[in-house]
Amino acid sequence: MATRAFVDSNVLANWMLIDAAVQEIGDSATELLKAKAGRKYPSYVLLEKLRKTSGQSPIGFGTSRFAVAETIRVILDEYIKRRIDDKGIPYQYWEFVIKQEKLSDQDKEDLFKQVLRFFTIFRKPSTKMILRFHEGHDLNDVHDLIVSTRLSATDAFLVSQAIHGGCTYFVTEDEPLRRLLKKGRIVGGVSAQTVLSTLD
Repeated sequence: MATRAFVDSNVLANWMLIDAAVQEIGDSATELLKAKAGRKYPSYVLLEKLRKTSGQSPIGFGTSRFAVAETIRVILDEYIKRRIDDKGIPYQYWEFVIKQEKLSDQDKEDLFKQVLRFFTIFRKPSTKMILRFHEGHDLNDVHDLIVSTRLSATDAFLVSQAIHGGCTYFVTEDEPLRRLLKKGRIVGGVSAQTVLSTLD
């Protein structure tokens, strides 16, 4: 059976955020984006590589609708933080302001377009899907992951989906999660950069 890798929501969110910037300012600013994105950039490069090769790689990549839902939450938080920052509110007050801040209609429309673009590129039904969706999970696994490995409920659910989907690797930019996965010897927690080095 081919090696499979589950792509975590933070990798998806990194791609969506950088892709939105690319759509806005164009490919010509790649070096600027790379410098500004920092550690988020390998996530973008990995998914772009999959996109450009139509998912043809020795590793079968997948994610889940739950991961995409968490991605939407991450991007929503980024929009809110950007609005608060634009208003010049000092960081020490963000905790109190962040729950009251609302998205503009334009922000909502942009967010919807980003998600739609993601599905169009990576889940287009008329072509080979670049990211397969692993929707199965096991509540016993979720329970065990929370209790024995101290994963958050969200991470435990996503890791259970990866296990249920027969994945060997869990691609995440969450370093503490990678350490917990290594300690628990569940699935191999790897960074996007590590996966990229195996595909080159």
